[in-house]
Amino acid sequence: MSEQRKNNDFDQTIQDMTKRGIVQANQADLLQPDAKMTTEQFVLWVLKSGQLFENVDCTSDYMNHAMESGLIEDFDLVNREQLIERRQVARIVHDTLRLKMHEPDEDDWTAAKELVDLYSCRTCVQHISQVYVKGIIDSEQPNLFNLTGNFTQAEAADVILKMIDGTKRNPKTSGARIDSIKLSPDQAREFLTKNQATLLLDVRSSEDYQAGHLAESISVPLESMDEKLTRLNVKKETPIILYCQRGYRSQLAADRLIEAGYKYVYTVPGLNDFQYELVD
Repeated sequence: MSEQRKNNDFDQTIQDMTKRGIVQANQADLLQPDAKMTTEQFVLWVLKSGQLFENVDCTSDYMNHAMESGLIEDFDLVNREQLIERRQVARIVHDTLRLKMHEPDEDDWTAAKELVDLYSCRTCVQHISQVYVKGIIDSEQPNLFNLTGNFTQAEAADVILKMIDGTKRNPKTSGARIDSIKLSPDQAREFLTKNQATLLLDVRSSEDYQAGHLAESISVPLESMDEKLTRLNVKKETPIILYCQRGYRSQLAADRLIEAGYKYVYTVPGLNDFQYELVD
């Protein structure tokens, strides 16, 4: 894209944001497409875009307001003056969609598998997958999200508009759906009783597993699942039941197992979605 066209597109985007009240008219001329965004600048745009700014003093406590609303974390507050990272943007946008705009997650997020760094941050997988397949944030390079890369004002403005206006998005769907079978906790319990060879795998982190897990489950963190299953010499015909905290990582794990040729793959609701009895 030529420099002139990029500047024209940015000017049009800023005009749109000005009309929506996200950017003040007297500030628009000060914005530059290639200037980097700080965390607090991006959070301010998010709050204004979602009309979440009522009764908040934009000169002092908007970051605390975002924190209390669940849109940002301690890391964002501590690093408010630092350049915002792409994984932060993904998390903040996804949480805003979920918590404030009540937009459901996409069931078919398998297109995000093409991102070679998707699993580089275990707490980022859900956020990055959703904003990517929804067509809100594109990869920085082909098949590379670049989790720690920074955001320019032009990129941030584009993301904000796509967050609040679905017509501006370019959704990515693979056409392939995860072919695992979802079991209720009672069904899983019966299945395990009748099929002694079944493996119950906890795909959360080792730390989460040690803090509390389902009885007789094996810790197989998603990031090291392939290596761990090879070490355990798990046969492709072995029935496998997967669980995690929210059900998201278990779906990712199920997809990878099916692609690897495992024939009997099941998932159960996450620990947040059912009152399981946990053991240490």
